[in-house]
Amino acid sequence: MTDDFTIVWVEDKESVVDDQIDDIRQHLKELGYNLILLYDEYGDKVEEFVQQNPNIEIIVTDYNIFEGFTGIDVIKLVRKKEKLIDILLYSVVPEISNDVELLKQVSRFGFIEFMEGKDVAERLKLIIDKNIRRSQNIIFLRGFVISKVIDLELKLNEFFAEYFKIQVVLRDDFHDYVLEGSYLPLEGKKKVLAKILDKYDIKTDPKFSGMVGKLMQVADLRNKLAHCKIDPTNPTVLISSGEPCPFNRSDLRDLLNKIDTVALQIDELTKFIRSLETPKE
Repeated sequence: MTDDFTIVWVEDKESVVDDQIDDIRQHLKELGYNLILLYDEYGDKVEEFVQQNPNIEIIVTDYNIFEGFTGIDVIKLVRKKEKLIDILLYSVVPEISNDVELLKQVSRFGFIEFMEGKDVAERLKLIIDKNIRRSQNIIFLRGFVISKVIDLELKLNEFFAEYFKIQVVLRDDFHDYVLEGSYLPLEGKKKVLAKILDKYDIKTDPKFSGMVGKLMQVADLRNKLAHCKIDPTNPTVLISSGEPCPFNRSDLRDLLNKIDTVALQIDELTKFIRSLETPKE
């Protein structure tokens, strides 16, 4: 079965992309992947692409896009979304490499690479190879997934602190003594969340549909990864309780998509609760 590999390319000269894309497509085909190319001439589609295409692997972007908007802006936009997306920035201006190095230091979502010139095919193929190797690295996957789930749980904790109207001066204690206590694990928080959704009869609202179920799927897979060990005979396979614990590239994307979906739903739920407190004119 051929897997898709999605690349976004931001470049105002389409001929630059046309001259190199067949080489990239062939490279991916030899690795067992089908290229999905999303072309953006002016950088005005990047945010929409990232928002609507959860399986983007790499963004390739020129530095000079148009006045007032550069490849650095593309990097910042993508990083703000906290997606696991690798980025290749290229430019005929070598001086911008210092700016790229600074961004590398603050990023934990994918890697950022810079090169001079517009002939990016060979460098892009190396990045593709590294991207695929990472998706087969169980140690990386486990660490990244657990980190993302912790971020999600902290966001849920913030919602609870606001919902129960915990004073700002008591919020750290509320987190440490109640929300992070052993007697209120993620399973318990799921039950509290379900009660809140039931109270306002919004469990079937499209904005919150499947929220509790997705949260538990995330928690279950997090627990599975946390307690698995690497098969000594195959470093790309996990073992749990003596049995294989399947987790592949598709599983990773599915899990990350669920995490992002629940995070957005928590944001919507926070807005909903705040709206109930807003006096109506």
